[in-house]
Amino acid sequence: MSDRSPSAAKPPRSLSRRDFIQRATQASAALGLILAGCEDDSGEGARADARAPDGGVLDSGAPDLGTLDGGAPDAELQDSEPADGALPDHPLASLPDAPVVKGPWLHILGDEIVLRFESLPHFSATASVRPEAGGEPVALDLQGEDQQVEFQWPSRPERLDFGDHRGLYTLWTARLRDLTPGARYTWTVDIGPANVSGSFRAPPAPGEGFTAVWLSDTMWPGSPLVTALIAEWDFDVLLHGGDIQYMTNPLDTWNGMFHHMAPLMRRAPIQLCVGNHESELQDEYTTQYVRLFGVQGDNAPREDFHTFDYGSLRFIMMNSEADQTGPEQLQWLQAQLDGVSADDDLKRAVVAFHRPLYTFSKASANRGARATLAPILQAAPVPLVLTGHNHCYERFQADGITYVVDGGGGAFTYDIDATRPEVEAEHPEEIPLRLVAEQTHGAMRIQVDGEGGMIIERWNIDGELTDRFEI
Repeated sequence: MSDRSPSAAKPPRSLSRRDFIQRATQASAALGLILAGCEDDSGEGARADARAPDGGVLDSGAPDLGTLDGGAPDAELQDSEPADGALPDHPLASLPDAPVVKGPWLHILGDEIVLRFESLPHFSATASVRPEAGGEPVALDLQGEDQQVEFQWPSRPERLDFGDHRGLYTLWTARLRDLTPGARYTWTVDIGPANVSGSFRAPPAPGEGFTAVWLSDTMWPGSPLVTALIAEWDFDVLLHGGDIQYMTNPLDTWNGMFHHMAPLMRRAPIQLCVGNHESELQDEYTTQYVRLFGVQGDNAPREDFHTFDYGSLRFIMMNSEADQTGPEQLQWLQAQLDGVSADDDLKRAVVAFHRPLYTFSKASANRGARATLAPILQAAPVPLVLTGHNHCYERFQADGITYVVDGGGGAFTYDIDATRPEVEAEHPEEIPLRLVAEQTHGAMRIQVDGEGGMIIERWNIDGELTDRFEI
């Protein structure tokens, strides 16, 4: 624990999801972002059809604004003065959850659960956990590490309530051990004037069922709406396919992401893949992704890929942004798959990473990685591969494996057929492999039984079930 005594902070104030979107919209106008692509040539909102193989319309969604995916100029990041994060009047002291800046959130680490959060450094903190079935709270060994963070986005932090600010922060970590498999627990964090609580289910034992959620590419403007969709579900673990937030959008920040995803992160562990937008300007990858999410999963030689066992499944979270087919990651992948085959308690593996192996949307399929990975996956008990990157939903079936693209977590959606003419001309054998596609924001709910069987549903933010299949 920190030995600092608490000091006064500005009183917290609330900001609803509606207010967040309204303020972001106002900021976009002030910054001169070109959002006219939200409308078609007639001036009415464009809606792209989602098609089944027979050409029937499954659903409709938002327009393709993928052209906004360009980088921000370096000069935009160099014209501001550092914020003094060690003072009580730090700009983030006005956040609704002050003095907590990021989190809390949970990760699975072997047979433990890791509880983490970031705060302003002049507050001390305590934390406890107790079984929901009854019992006294048990104090956690909460370790705080002070860290000077130079990351700032946007460069004029007064533009947004949830900007990322340079300054001194404390990153807190507690490890929850000796948990009863499948049991539910509640946790509480007391820090300064704030009291934050949440709950989670301990990883279930083999033979127990559970529910997982897949989402990816959680960028403004749709990410709070996807969060609201998922918040209506019962689930045990969150799987994130990367592109957690986008520095190419001045309205997206890490603090904003933690704020709008708080209702999910406080209910279940989250396990994340690395996306291409985790490595944009400054030292974002090390300062944000590795610093905040580098302690998750098991059996990994590096912080950018990991695996974890949950019930009768092994989830393998790969990094498609760096040497995915290089010897280190491939050898690790093979070892994890061999471990599933050798363990009677594990029935199957689900492999997840950011860039898709099959897609007809904007970013072309990663065929080089597919040539290497597909034979390995086909020889193992892998029925499902989850990816994101393209901001839409697609489901393919190839050589006994279901490949899903779902990057509809909030970023402006992409045309589901952007590269289809190229595929038809150069790889016509792939056309029949796509079974479903839709251009919408949404997320997937994966219900797993004790034997590793899965019922998988894809829901859009209008609350419509647009795809359902079983494995």
